[in-house]
Amino acid sequence: MSRRHGSFQICITGHKFDDSEYLIGRVRPMFEELFQTSFKVLLVKDENTMILYAYSKRVALILHEWGMPLAERNCPI
Repeated sequence: MSRRHGSFQICITGHKFDDSEYLIGRVRPMFEELFQTSFKVLLVKDENTMILYAYSKRVALILHEWGMPLAERNCPI
């Protein structure tokens, strides 16, 4: 989770082959149902990385209340 210039970005990363079924089939629907926010999928070119991401101050602040630290750095998007 990162904050930069007033924008809050939530990123969930994993291996694009090994974790894709779990991230897209389980994690993404769970987060979308829980937070009523759409998460986009990014497959990083020339890497084995998949990123689920969304921009939401509301979701970031809820996760922060639950103990997730806010970071100043950007997610790798």
